[in-house]
Amino acid sequence: MFDICKVGNQIALLRKEKGLTQESIAEKINVSPQAISKWENGHSLPETSLLPELAKILGCSVDAILMPSELQILEAIYTDGYTSFNVTERLNKLVDHGVLSITVGEESLLKVKDSNRIWFLILKYKIPNGIYYSYSKQGVSLSIDTKMTGYQTEKDIKIVDAYYGNSEVNINVMHKMKHYEFFNWTKYKINHETFPSNPATSDKEYLSIIYTDDNGLQLIVGEENESIVYSPDKKKLLKESSLLDRMVMEGIEPLGFGKKMDCSWAGALTVALKALGRNATYEKVMGVSGVCYRLAFHPIWDYSSVDALVAYDYATPGYQAFGFKHVHAERVPKEHREEERNCIIRELNNNIPVLAINLRVAPEWGVITGYDNQGKTFLCRTYFDQEIIEQEFTGQDRYLIADNWPFIISHFEEEFTPPSDQENLVNSLKVMIDCNCITEKRRGYALGYEAYKIWCKALKDRQLFSELNSNDEDFMRRLDVNHFCVMALVDARRCAYEYLRESSWLFNDQVRSSLLELSEVYKEMYLCINQLFEKLPKVNNIDKKRVRSIWTDQLREEQADVLQRVLSLEIEAEKKARDILLMIDKASHIGNDEKDITRELL
Repeated sequence: MFDICKVGNQIALLRKEKGLTQESIAEKINVSPQAISKWENGHSLPETSLLPELAKILGCSVDAILMPSELQILEAIYTDGYTSFNVTERLNKLVDHGVLSITVGEESLLKVKDSNRIWFLILKYKIPNGIYYSYSKQGVSLSIDTKMTGYQTEKDIKIVDAYYGNSEVNINVMHKMKHYEFFNWTKYKINHETFPSNPATSDKEYLSIIYTDDNGLQLIVGEENESIVYSPDKKKLLKESSLLDRMVMEGIEPLGFGKKMDCSWAGALTVALKALGRNATYEKVMGVSGVCYRLAFHPIWDYSSVDALVAYDYATPGYQAFGFKHVHAERVPKEHREEERNCIIRELNNNIPVLAINLRVAPEWGVITGYDNQGKTFLCRTYFDQEIIEQEFTGQDRYLIADNWPFIISHFEEEFTPPSDQENLVNSLKVMIDCNCITEKRRGYALGYEAYKIWCKALKDRQLFSELNSNDEDFMRRLDVNHFCVMALVDARRCAYEYLRESSWLFNDQVRSSLLELSEVYKEMYLCINQLFEKLPKVNNIDKKRVRSIWTDQLREEQADVLQRVLSLEIEAEKKARDILLMIDKASHIGNDEKDITRELL
């Protein structure tokens, strides 16, 4: 005999769980709403012919309506956060004498298509003393009986569990969530810095959060480069994609030659540091990195001779001077390109610009300033933008699309307290002495004194430039490379003069006086080279047929003589730099001795 009241209560419960009205059910099975009301109030039972259709609408079996178990699975969802399957009826069939006991997976639930994400069973159940929620992860056992209370609805969000990883390898990160909750985080960035990544997998990983709210138990899943955030009212967790359609950093200054920043690496680093809030000038970047003292030259007359980093690591002292470590990603193979792309996107999303070479037109340094099309397209500042910006391009950000995948990418990495300006000056002079005295070629490039000697020798080699040994195309190429090398030298020595002059005020009278003397040596270099530069022809202004009559043997020999003069000044500058370092070191030791004496007296 059926308990008419229990049947009525069961119909009402299941209807409400489905979010249905009495009227909507009545319409579906062709009865009056009053009939539904009578069933639910225990005044009558549904006709037998109506039960199969009613059970279908309520998502249960006929037996579940007529003989409700003390443990009822009201809703069971098997999901990876993207795809969901309702397995309520299947689980109710597995309830045996008021107990549900299963291992969550394909055998107990259903076979799903391959997914890299973690699968969870989220269920809502009823026992005699109330309605509760529970969950279990793929591969983990779940057991519920009529006395087991689970989670209930909460007015505010309460995170109950979290995992990071994928279906292959994953780890519980609830300890991380509690740590971040302590600091009132409202946004969880999904990356390997925020959550530990298991070294056993190289596949994409996901953050899966299980939480309660006013609707019960919920699962939200986000993948790498996305974020999970609290809603404004803090009543829900929402997924926020970091792979926005478009993300643009503001305030990256334009770059360009002829703007007293002719070293593209130092120029790119300068505007990037400014965007990060650092007090950076181009002259300071050139100075603290040591690029202001550099000269490189290749016997084949290579344009890359002007690239600051082609043969010496000026990047490390340059970044360190402003409190950063850096990471170079050089010639990233295609199989790792997506990983590098995601790294660039993460940094841009954190408003950190990325330096790169060969973004547009030619192999010069620029800055990646944003992305479009969810990171498939990069936006940038380069040394070749001005003409296009002025003639063709309009827009608030005025950044251009990068044409090439860069072959070197430089990331700001760890941040720390930067050295003092005095320490940076000392490091700068040490770099100057080191790079000037290198005698061996690096990647085929001569540096410092050797570069002067090779360049001068080549300029005086009349046979090298004769029509028999050099066609017009080769001749024009050497002229163009020569122009860029002299331009870079003018720019560098001007920066050395200005950096040393400004730095002199950091020290006492003796060191200050010596630094001013050293700056004057570099000023003399700058004036000599600049005067030469004004005389040299530029490829863009020359008729190829007349080029040999303009860039003559006499003019090249005159340039060689100027470079010889500058070389002698370089040697003088090195001697002065060594004396300054000795003075600073001596003053430092005296200062330390005085401190020791003071400590002894105390």
